[in-house]
Amino acid sequence: MQPITQDDPKQQQKEKLRERLLVACIVAWLIYNCTRPNYIGTDIRYLVFVMLIPILGGILVLGLRKSTISKIWNNPNTFSHELQGIGISLFLYLFASFFSFGLLAKIVWDTANRLIVQDKQVVVIQCPITKFGAHGKSRRTKHVNFEFNGHSEQINISSDTMLLYEDKIPTNYNILLETKEGLWNHYLVLGYSIHQK
Repeated sequence: MQPITQDDPKQQQKEKLRERLLVACIVAWLIYNCTRPNYIGTDIRYLVFVMLIPILGGILVLGLRKSTISKIWNNPNTFSHELQGIGISLFLYLFASFFSFGLLAKIVWDTANRLIVQDKQVVVIQCPITKFGAHGKSRRTKHVNFEFNGHSEQINISSDTMLLYEDKIPTNYNILLETKEGLWNHYLVLGYSIHQK
């Protein structure tokens, strides 16, 4: 078996394809998260089944495909170099897994949640507001933070709404959320209104 050199055209094509796939996954992740509906609620099952297991599974799939770990046992003289390589590889696998397997898990969860809430009744929930804010590099994404079931939650709001409240004291207001109960103590937010206490 011949070693692959830097000038190998097949290897270069594979590398370019991997880069394009990763960029496509990152773009898809950004688009999906910008258009994703607002949810509120907290449950450990979401963290485990929608975040940790898919991302760790993705790391295993990507890592086993390359069989990086087996190189250590075949050549113990390069242990420190291989250990560094594994550390870098794990970081890259985590990065790639988050944007591919993590995105896929979110899409499946959101789709299942949308199907479940279709036949549910609208529930209006009142929560105390803790902060009006903006985030992002240009601070164009406006949001409101509030307390729900003892946890801090955040939903995006329009710039017009933010203009009405940016100089107000947040703790003087409540947010009324029109929601439908979905999976695992999560609620799909259909609409909101802000009212003075």
